[in-house]
Amino acid sequence: MGEFLFLNLDIAQFGSNTKTIIKDENSMVMMISDETGEGKMTVHQILPGIMICFTDMHMEQCMSEFELNSGQKVLCIDQCREGRIEMEKIRAIHEQITSNLQVRVTIEELSKQYDMPATSMKKCFREIYGDSIYSYQKRYRMNVAANLLMEDSKVEIQEIALKMGYENPGKFSSAFKSVMGVTPAKYRKH
Repeated sequence: MGEFLFLNLDIAQFGSNTKTIIKDENSMVMMISDETGEGKMTVHQILPGIMICFTDMHMEQCMSEFELNSGQKVLCIDQCREGRIEMEKIRAIHEQITSNLQVRVTIEELSKQYDMPATSMKKCFREIYGDSIYSYQKRYRMNVAANLLMEDSKVEIQEIALKMGYENPGKFSSAFKSVMGVTPAKYRKH
């Protein structure tokens, strides 16, 4: 088992599925692996008994064998930078909300469909795409609508609104203006 030594103190056992790559008195980099993939953990001691652990896991699930040695107390903050499962789910959500613009889905529906807690899903999406799911989807739709408005002046604004998932042209116009700064009709004229 990989022993975790900080300031010459035995704090914890990480388990048989870890291998220490490099360590010094305040930091350690370990590889963790199983039949589903592998990952890297970088652990830094901030103060005695206070550690922060950055993980980059590419595993279906990470079965931890972490065991704190008796009498030890630690505050451990885990920050997962990127995980294959979450990344694949977020990419699938992105594909879903940008491929069929006529269909509106709620956060709750996406959460159930992708078996991901809504809060985690929203946070991961924002970290990857820089915006909330709703705001990103709205901006994406309005940019597609702007291109459609310029491509063919014969297509009615109401028809474009329907293609973007808006049954009410007034709501579409308001959404368009909030993103593009002008109404669809004014946008088309310029």
